[in-house]
Amino acid sequence: MKSFARLNPGIRHVVFDRSRAQEFIAEHFSAREVEAFRACAMPTSQADYLRYCAAFVMGGLGIDADVRCVGRLDSLFSRSERGTVFGQRDPSPPRIARLAGWSRRIGPYETLINGIFVFARTGDPLLKLAIEYATANIESRVAEGPAGVWLTTGPGIFTSVYLLRELGSVDAYLRHVANTVLEPAAEVFCALIDGRADRILDGLDMLAVEDVGAWVRHVGVPRSSPGVVHWSRPEGSIFR
Repeated sequence: MKSFARLNPGIRHVVFDRSRAQEFIAEHFSAREVEAFRACAMPTSQADYLRYCAAFVMGGLGIDADVRCVGRLDSLFSRSERGTVFGQRDPSPPRIARLAGWSRRIGPYETLINGIFVFARTGDPLLKLAIEYATANIESRVAEGPAGVWLTTGPGIFTSVYLLRELGSVDAYLRHVANTVLEPAAEVFCALIDGRADRILDGLDMLAVEDVGAWVRHVGVPRSSPGVVHWSRPEGSIFR
């Protein structure tokens, strides 16, 4: 984590622990969002939820903690006036494809990830939707297990927006996600987005996650590490 501050001394570097994250959400959002954050039993889900809230309030780059910075981030910030999101071309690792249950790829990407994103300004509409959608998913306890983590607060949120835009209509989206990991929250998502799919990604740069090597490199945390409950192997309910 220190590699980001070391290689980018001109960029403010903010790290939250759980208590500071809850204080931040309480300061900038309502009791509803605080309760949604607290209701996530998985640290991964809390980290997902916080990054949407923090980037919405402050702007900037949000990134997983198991990633090392290897270059200056100036050029990544300057790619778009609005920001950059990252798509995964292929279902790698294969468990993501099995988890998602896609029948075919739509557009250039399999999914949009949330492990790295850049928003140049505060108040981005995609992040606003992400907070609304994640909150609704948490409140309804939409799904359990690893699929629940992926769907409730994880890459399923950005991926839903991407698929709806690429497919062109709510009906086509609902047909595509039937019997996939996205189906349990599909109706909630379509009600929330309310016709915004055509414009909510407009102006965002979209880059393949395979091309981020100029800026960052994934290090990873062994799933067998002591004290680590990996998102793909949750123990018990993913909600409190």
